Amino acid sequence: MKMLPNLSGRFQRLLTSFIGGRLLMNQMSHFLRNTMNEFGSLFIMD
Repeated sequence: MKMLPNLSGRFQRLLTSFIGGRLLMNQMSHFLRNTMNEFGSLFIMD
C-alpha cells in the first residue's frame, strides 16, 4: 500500500502537465493565429 500514494501522485502530476500542455498549445495557436492575422492585415494594407 506504500506504492499507491506515490503512483497516484505521479499520475496526478502527469495529468496536470498534460492539461497544462494542452492549454499552452491552445494559447500558442491562438497567439500565432492573431499574429498571422496582424501580419496579413499589414500586407493587405500595403
